[in-house]
Amino acid sequence: MKYLMMDWFGKFKCIGGTCPATCCGGWRIAIDDKTREKYNELKEAGDELFSGYSCDEGGNIQLLGEKCPFLTEDGWCNIVNKYGEEMLCNTCKIYPRVSNVYGDVNECTVKISCPVVAEYLLSEEEIAFIYAEDDKEEQKECDYVIYDGYSHARCYLVDLLQEHRQYPLTGRLFLMLDLNYKLEQLYKGGQFTLEKVDTLLALFGDAQYLEGVCSQVQELNKNLEIKRKSVIELFQVLFRGDAMLADRKMDSELRMYLQCIERKPEIFYRDYGAFSKFCGEHERVYENYFIYQYFIHIIPNHNKVLTWRMAVVELCYIQLMAMITWKKEKKLDTIQYRDIIVSVAKRLEHSDKKNEQRNRSIIENGFEDIAPLWMCLLV
Repeated sequence: MKYLMMDWFGKFKCIGGTCPATCCGGWRIAIDDKTREKYNELKEAGDELFSGYSCDEGGNIQLLGEKCPFLTEDGWCNIVNKYGEEMLCNTCKIYPRVSNVYGDVNECTVKISCPVVAEYLLSEEEIAFIYAEDDKEEQKECDYVIYDGYSHARCYLVDLLQEHRQYPLTGRLFLMLDLNYKLEQLYKGGQFTLEKVDTLLALFGDAQYLEGVCSQVQELNKNLEIKRKSVIELFQVLFRGDAMLADRKMDSELRMYLQCIERKPEIFYRDYGAFSKFCGEHERVYENYFIYQYFIHIIPNHNKVLTWRMAVVELCYIQLMAMITWKKEKKLDTIQYRDIIVSVAKRLEHSDKKNEQRNRSIIENGFEDIAPLWMCLLV
Protein backbone atom coordinates (compact mmCIF):
# COMPACT_ATOMS: atom_id res chain seq x y z
CA MET A 1 0.00 0.00 0.00
CA LYS A 2 1.15 3.53 -0.76
CA TYR A 3 0.43 6.42 1.60
CA LEU A 4 0.24 10.13 0.86
CA MET A 5 -0.13 12.08 4.10
CA MET A 6 -0.38 15.70 5.09
CA ASP A 7 2.20 16.31 7.80
CA TRP A 8 -0.65 17.20 10.18
CA PHE A 9 -1.58 13.50 10.17
CA GLY A 10 1.66 12.44 11.85
CA LYS A 11 1.58 15.35 14.31
CA PHE A 12 -1.89 14.67 15.67
CA LYS A 13 -2.40 13.48 19.23
CA CYS A 14 -5.69 13.63 21.13
CA ILE A 15 -5.58 15.88 24.22
CA GLY A 16 -8.68 14.27 25.77
CA GLY A 17 -9.79 15.97 28.97
CA THR A 18 -8.07 19.26 28.15
CA CYS A 19 -9.84 19.60 24.78
CA PRO A 20 -11.91 22.82 24.61
CA ALA A 21 -14.48 21.27 22.23
CA THR A 22 -14.84 17.54 22.80
CA CYS A 23 -15.73 15.36 19.82
CA CYS A 24 -17.76 13.21 22.27
CA GLY A 25 -20.82 15.45 22.04
CA GLY A 26 -22.60 18.15 20.10
CA TRP A 27 -23.19 15.98 17.03
CA ARG A 28 -24.29 12.51 15.99
CA ILE A 29 -21.90 9.64 16.73
CA ALA A 30 -22.50 6.85 14.23
CA ILE A 31 -21.78 3.35 15.47
CA ASP A 32 -20.93 0.41 13.20
CA ASP A 33 -22.98 -2.81 13.28
CA LYS A 34 -20.21 -4.97 14.73
CA THR A 35 -19.57 -2.63 17.66
CA ARG A 36 -23.29 -2.13 18.27
CA GLU A 37 -23.75 -5.89 18.66
CA LYS A 38 -20.79 -6.02 21.05
CA TYR A 39 -22.16 -3.19 23.20
CA ASN A 40 -25.64 -4.76 23.24
CA GLU A 41 -24.17 -8.05 24.45
CA LEU A 42 -22.35 -6.28 27.30
CA LYS A 43 -25.53 -4.39 28.24
CA GLU A 44 -27.56 -7.62 28.28
CA ALA A 45 -24.84 -9.27 30.38
CA GLY A 46 -25.37 -6.60 33.04
CA ASP A 47 -22.27 -4.46 32.49
CA GLU A 48 -23.14 -1.24 34.36
CA LEU A 49 -21.03 0.84 31.99
CA PHE A 50 -23.58 0.15 29.23
CA SER A 51 -26.73 0.53 31.34
CA GLY A 52 -27.45 4.01 29.95
CA TYR A 53 -26.44 3.14 26.40
CA SER A 54 -28.86 2.96 23.46
CA CYS A 55 -28.99 3.86 19.76
CA ASP A 56 -31.48 5.94 17.80
CA GLU A 57 -33.22 4.76 14.63
CA GLY A 58 -30.37 6.09 12.49
CA GLY A 59 -27.78 3.91 14.21
CA ASN A 60 -26.26 6.74 16.25
CA ILE A 61 -25.42 6.62 19.94
CA GLN A 62 -28.24 8.22 21.92
CA LEU A 63 -26.71 11.26 23.60
CA LEU A 64 -27.42 12.35 27.15
CA GLY A 65 -28.21 15.98 26.58
CA GLU A 66 -25.49 16.94 24.15
CA LYS A 67 -22.84 14.42 25.26
CA CYS A 68 -21.95 10.78 24.76
CA PRO A 69 -23.08 8.59 27.71
CA PHE A 70 -19.55 7.18 27.96
CA LEU A 71 -17.88 10.58 28.45
CA THR A 72 -16.36 11.08 31.90
CA GLU A 73 -16.61 14.33 33.86
CA ASP A 74 -12.95 15.02 33.18
CA GLY A 75 -13.38 14.64 29.40
CA TRP A 76 -12.10 11.11 28.77
CA CYS A 77 -13.86 7.94 27.62
CA ASN A 78 -15.11 5.29 30.06
CA ILE A 79 -14.92 2.61 27.38
CA VAL A 80 -11.22 3.29 26.85
CA ASN A 81 -10.63 3.47 30.60
CA LYS A 82 -12.20 0.03 31.15
CA TYR A 83 -11.58 -1.90 27.93
CA GLY A 84 -8.99 0.01 25.90
CA GLU A 85 -9.23 1.68 22.48
CA GLU A 86 -9.91 -1.66 20.77
CA MET A 87 -13.49 -1.51 22.08
CA LEU A 88 -14.29 1.84 20.47
CA CYS A 89 -16.61 2.05 17.46
CA ASN A 90 -14.98 2.87 14.12
CA THR A 91 -16.10 6.51 14.29
CA CYS A 92 -14.32 7.08 17.60
CA LYS A 93 -11.23 5.10 16.59
CA ILE A 94 -10.73 7.11 13.42
CA TYR A 95 -11.83 10.71 14.12
CA PRO A 96 -10.42 13.26 13.38
CA ARG A 97 -8.36 11.25 10.92
CA VAL A 98 -9.52 11.07 7.29
CA SER A 99 -8.52 8.29 4.93
CA ASN A 100 -9.45 8.26 1.23
CA VAL A 101 -8.31 5.23 -0.74
CA TYR A 102 -7.84 5.38 -4.51
CA GLY A 103 -6.62 2.09 -5.96
CA ASP A 104 -3.53 1.23 -3.94
CA VAL A 105 -3.01 4.79 -2.61
CA ASN A 106 -4.28 5.78 0.84
CA GLU A 107 -4.47 9.56 1.32
CA CYS A 108 -4.51 10.60 4.97
CA THR A 109 -5.07 13.79 6.92
CA VAL A 110 -6.98 15.11 9.95
CA LYS A 111 -10.02 17.41 10.15
CA ILE A 112 -10.08 21.05 11.29
CA SER A 113 -13.29 20.38 13.25
CA CYS A 114 -10.86 19.15 15.93
CA PRO A 115 -9.36 22.05 17.97
CA VAL A 116 -5.87 20.49 17.88
CA VAL A 117 -5.96 20.42 14.07
CA ALA A 118 -7.45 23.91 13.84
CA GLU A 119 -4.39 25.12 15.74
CA TYR A 120 -2.16 23.51 13.10
CA LEU A 121 -4.02 25.60 10.53
CA LEU A 122 -3.57 28.79 12.53
CA SER A 123 0.12 28.14 13.18
CA GLU A 124 0.72 29.38 9.62
CA GLU A 125 3.41 26.75 9.05
CA GLU A 126 3.52 25.70 5.40
CA ILE A 127 1.84 22.34 4.84
CA ALA A 128 4.11 19.53 3.71
CA PHE A 129 3.32 16.06 2.38
CA ILE A 130 4.84 12.71 3.31
CA TYR A 131 4.96 9.62 1.08
CA ALA A 132 5.38 6.09 2.43
CA GLU A 133 4.82 2.46 1.45
CA ASP A 134 4.28 -0.82 3.29
CA ASP A 135 3.73 -4.48 2.41
CA LYS A 136 -0.09 -4.45 2.62
CA GLU A 137 -1.70 -5.62 -0.59
CA GLU A 138 -4.98 -3.74 -0.39
CA GLN A 139 -6.65 -2.14 -3.37
CA LYS A 140 -9.89 -0.28 -3.97
CA GLU A 141 -11.64 0.21 -7.27
CA CYS A 142 -10.38 3.38 -8.91
CA ASP A 143 -10.61 5.25 -12.21
CA TYR A 144 -6.93 6.06 -12.55
CA VAL A 145 -7.50 8.61 -15.32
CA ILE A 146 -9.70 10.65 -12.94
CA TYR A 147 -7.35 10.13 -10.00
CA ASP A 148 -4.16 10.94 -11.91
CA GLY A 149 -5.70 13.96 -13.64
CA TYR A 150 -7.02 15.47 -10.43
CA SER A 151 -3.78 14.62 -8.62
CA HIS A 152 -1.79 16.57 -11.22
CA ALA A 153 -4.20 19.50 -10.82
CA ARG A 154 -3.89 19.32 -7.04
CA CYS A 155 -0.10 19.49 -7.27
CA TYR A 156 -0.44 22.58 -9.44
CA LEU A 157 -2.79 24.21 -6.90
CA VAL A 158 -0.43 23.52 -3.99
CA ASP A 159 2.41 25.05 -6.01
CA LEU A 160 0.24 28.04 -7.00
CA LEU A 161 -0.66 28.78 -3.38
CA GLN A 162 2.74 28.11 -1.80
CA GLU A 163 5.28 29.14 -4.45
CA HIS A 164 3.67 32.02 -6.34
CA ARG A 165 3.13 34.64 -3.68
CA GLN A 166 4.19 37.32 -6.14
CA TYR A 167 0.54 37.20 -7.20
CA PRO A 168 -2.11 38.55 -4.79
CA LEU A 169 -3.95 35.93 -2.75
CA THR A 170 -7.35 36.89 -4.18
CA GLY A 171 -5.98 36.36 -7.69
CA ARG A 172 -4.52 32.95 -6.81
CA LEU A 173 -7.82 31.90 -5.25
CA PHE A 174 -9.72 32.95 -8.37
CA LEU A 175 -7.34 30.86 -10.49
CA MET A 176 -7.83 27.95 -8.10
CA LEU A 177 -11.62 28.11 -8.44
CA ASP A 178 -11.44 28.64 -12.18
CA LEU A 179 -9.29 25.54 -12.65
CA ASN A 180 -11.69 23.50 -10.50
CA TYR A 181 -14.62 24.75 -12.57
CA LYS A 182 -12.95 23.84 -15.87
CA LEU A 183 -12.01 20.39 -14.55
CA GLU A 184 -15.60 19.93 -13.43
CA GLN A 185 -16.87 20.73 -16.92
CA LEU A 186 -14.59 18.08 -18.40
CA TYR A 187 -15.65 15.57 -15.76
CA LYS A 188 -19.39 16.18 -16.07
CA GLY A 189 -19.18 16.23 -19.86
CA GLY A 190 -17.46 12.86 -20.01
CA GLN A 191 -14.40 14.46 -21.65
CA PHE A 192 -11.93 14.12 -18.77
CA THR A 193 -8.62 12.87 -20.20
CA LEU A 194 -5.03 13.30 -19.03
CA GLU A 195 -4.23 15.12 -22.28
CA LYS A 196 -6.96 17.71 -21.68
CA VAL A 197 -5.91 18.15 -18.07
CA ASP A 198 -2.30 18.71 -19.17
CA THR A 199 -3.48 21.29 -21.72
CA LEU A 200 -5.38 23.13 -18.99
CA LEU A 201 -2.41 23.06 -16.62
CA ALA A 202 -0.15 24.39 -19.37
CA LEU A 203 -2.50 27.38 -19.76
CA PHE A 204 -2.61 27.97 -16.00
CA GLY A 205 1.15 27.67 -15.83
CA ASP A 206 1.70 30.52 -18.27
CA ALA A 207 3.01 33.58 -16.42
CA GLN A 208 1.38 36.04 -18.80
CA TYR A 209 -2.00 34.35 -18.32
CA LEU A 210 -1.62 34.39 -14.53
CA GLU A 211 -0.68 38.05 -14.45
CA GLY A 212 -3.59 38.99 -16.72
CA VAL A 213 -6.20 37.13 -14.67
CA CYS A 214 -4.87 38.42 -11.34
CA SER A 215 -4.88 42.00 -12.61
CA GLN A 216 -8.49 41.77 -13.80
CA VAL A 217 -9.90 40.16 -10.68
CA GLN A 218 -8.12 42.56 -8.35
CA GLU A 219 -10.27 45.33 -9.74
CA LEU A 220 -13.43 43.25 -9.39
CA ASN A 221 -12.56 42.40 -5.78
CA LYS A 222 -12.68 46.10 -4.89
CA ASN A 223 -16.42 46.20 -5.63
CA LEU A 224 -17.77 45.78 -2.12
CA GLU A 225 -21.39 46.09 -3.25
CA ILE A 226 -21.13 42.97 -5.42
CA LYS A 227 -19.33 41.22 -2.58
CA ARG A 228 -22.04 42.18 -0.09
CA LYS A 229 -24.85 41.01 -2.37
CA SER A 230 -23.05 37.74 -3.16
CA VAL A 231 -22.58 36.91 0.53
CA ILE A 232 -26.21 37.69 1.37
CA GLU A 233 -27.53 35.64 -1.57
CA LEU A 234 -25.30 32.68 -0.71
CA PHE A 235 -26.57 32.43 2.84
CA GLN A 236 -30.17 33.02 1.83
CA VAL A 237 -29.83 29.89 -0.30
CA LEU A 238 -28.20 27.94 2.53
CA PHE A 239 -30.65 29.04 5.21
CA ARG A 240 -33.56 27.93 3.04
CA GLY A 241 -32.20 24.39 3.15
CA ASP A 242 -30.74 24.28 6.67
CA ALA A 243 -32.62 24.90 9.89
CA MET A 244 -29.28 25.47 11.58
CA LEU A 245 -25.85 25.73 9.96
CA ALA A 246 -23.70 26.00 13.08
CA ASP A 247 -24.51 26.17 16.79
CA ARG A 248 -27.61 28.13 17.76
CA LYS A 249 -25.77 31.20 19.03
CA MET A 250 -23.65 31.52 15.87
CA ASP A 251 -26.66 30.81 13.67
CA SER A 252 -28.64 33.61 15.32
CA GLU A 253 -25.75 36.09 15.21
CA LEU A 254 -25.12 35.44 11.54
CA ARG A 255 -28.78 35.84 10.57
CA MET A 256 -28.98 39.14 12.45
CA TYR A 257 -25.80 40.46 10.83
CA LEU A 258 -26.93 39.49 7.32
CA GLN A 259 -30.27 41.24 7.90
CA CYS A 260 -28.38 44.28 9.14
CA ILE A 261 -26.06 44.58 6.12
CA GLU A 262 -28.99 43.93 3.78
CA ARG A 263 -30.74 47.01 5.17
CA LYS A 264 -27.61 49.11 5.62
CA PRO A 265 -24.88 48.32 3.04
CA GLU A 266 -22.52 50.91 4.54
CA ILE A 267 -22.11 48.71 7.64
CA PHE A 268 -20.63 45.92 5.53
CA TYR A 269 -18.38 48.34 3.65
CA ARG A 270 -17.00 49.68 6.94
CA ASP A 271 -16.68 46.32 8.68
CA TYR A 272 -15.05 44.46 5.82
CA GLY A 273 -12.78 47.39 5.00
CA ALA A 274 -11.41 47.30 8.54
CA PHE A 275 -11.40 43.49 8.89
CA SER A 276 -9.49 43.01 5.62
CA LYS A 277 -6.39 44.37 7.39
CA PHE A 278 -6.61 41.41 9.78
CA CYS A 279 -7.00 39.06 6.82
CA GLY A 280 -3.92 40.48 5.16
CA GLU A 281 -1.88 39.40 8.17
CA HIS A 282 -3.09 35.77 7.88
CA GLU A 283 -2.70 34.91 4.21
CA ARG A 284 -0.78 31.74 5.03
CA VAL A 285 -3.81 30.49 6.99
CA TYR A 286 -6.05 30.83 3.92
CA GLU A 287 -3.47 29.20 1.66
CA ASN A 288 -3.24 26.25 4.04
CA TYR A 289 -7.02 26.10 4.39
CA PHE A 290 -7.53 25.49 0.68
CA ILE A 291 -4.62 23.07 0.45
CA TYR A 292 -6.24 21.09 3.27
CA GLN A 293 -9.70 21.25 1.67
CA TYR A 294 -8.60 20.24 -1.79
CA PHE A 295 -6.38 17.46 -0.52
CA ILE A 296 -9.59 15.89 0.80
CA HIS A 297 -12.24 17.11 -1.64
CA ILE A 298 -10.84 17.86 -5.10
CA ILE A 299 -11.20 14.27 -6.32
CA PRO A 300 -14.83 13.13 -6.91
CA ASN A 301 -16.18 11.39 -3.82
CA HIS A 302 -17.64 7.90 -3.54
CA ASN A 303 -20.93 9.19 -4.99
CA LYS A 304 -19.04 10.77 -7.93
CA VAL A 305 -20.05 14.22 -6.67
CA LEU A 306 -17.74 17.23 -6.73
CA THR A 307 -18.19 19.36 -3.58
CA TRP A 308 -15.22 21.74 -3.86
CA ARG A 309 -17.57 24.76 -3.70
CA MET A 310 -18.33 23.89 -0.08
CA ALA A 311 -14.78 24.88 0.87
CA VAL A 312 -15.66 28.45 -0.15
CA VAL A 313 -18.96 28.30 1.75
CA GLU A 314 -17.22 27.12 4.90
CA LEU A 315 -14.50 29.78 4.77
CA CYS A 316 -17.07 32.51 4.08
CA TYR A 317 -19.00 31.39 7.16
CA ILE A 318 -15.83 31.31 9.26
CA GLN A 319 -14.79 34.76 8.08
CA LEU A 320 -18.22 36.30 8.68
CA MET A 321 -18.28 34.97 12.24
CA ALA A 322 -14.70 36.13 12.76
CA MET A 323 -15.63 39.59 11.47
CA ILE A 324 -18.67 39.74 13.77
CA THR A 325 -16.53 38.75 16.77
CA TRP A 326 -13.77 41.18 15.81
CA LYS A 327 -16.32 44.00 15.50
CA LYS A 328 -18.06 43.19 18.78
CA GLU A 329 -14.95 42.71 20.91
CA LYS A 330 -12.52 45.02 19.07
CA LYS A 331 -10.12 42.10 18.74
CA LEU A 332 -9.84 38.52 17.51
CA ASP A 333 -7.25 36.33 19.17
CA THR A 334 -6.06 32.88 18.10
CA ILE A 335 -8.29 31.05 20.61
CA GLN A 336 -11.41 32.87 19.41
CA TYR A 337 -10.50 32.22 15.77
CA ARG A 338 -9.83 28.55 16.50
CA ASP A 339 -13.18 28.11 18.23
CA ILE A 340 -15.03 29.69 15.30
CA ILE A 341 -13.26 27.40 12.82
CA VAL A 342 -14.06 24.32 14.91
CA SER A 343 -17.73 25.21 15.39
CA VAL A 344 -18.37 25.90 11.71
CA ALA A 345 -16.35 22.90 10.51
CA LYS A 346 -18.17 20.59 12.92
CA ARG A 347 -21.45 21.34 11.17
CA LEU A 348 -20.33 21.69 7.58
CA GLU A 349 -17.86 18.79 7.41
CA HIS A 350 -19.81 16.23 9.43
CA SER A 351 -22.16 14.87 6.75
CA ASP A 352 -21.17 14.11 3.16
CA LYS A 353 -24.83 13.64 2.26
CA LYS A 354 -25.77 17.03 3.69
CA ASN A 355 -22.88 18.70 1.89
CA GLU A 356 -23.96 17.16 -1.39
CA GLN A 357 -27.43 18.68 -0.83
CA ARG A 358 -25.94 22.09 0.03
CA ASN A 359 -23.64 21.90 -2.98
CA ARG A 360 -26.53 21.08 -5.30
CA SER A 361 -28.60 23.90 -3.80
CA ILE A 362 -26.00 26.62 -4.37
CA ILE A 363 -25.36 25.40 -7.93
CA GLU A 364 -29.08 25.55 -8.71
CA ASN A 365 -29.39 29.04 -7.21
CA GLY A 366 -26.81 31.16 -8.99
CA PHE A 367 -23.46 29.88 -7.72
CA GLU A 368 -22.46 27.40 -10.41
CA ASP A 369 -20.15 29.95 -12.04
CA ILE A 370 -17.14 30.89 -9.98
CA ALA A 371 -17.35 34.72 -10.04
CA PRO A 372 -20.21 35.10 -7.48
CA LEU A 373 -18.72 32.30 -5.38
CA TRP A 374 -15.26 33.90 -5.43
CA MET A 375 -16.75 37.24 -4.37
CA CYS A 376 -17.83 35.51 -1.14
CA LEU A 377 -14.20 34.95 -0.15
CA LEU A 378 -13.72 37.48 2.65
CA VAL A 379 -9.93 37.36 2.70
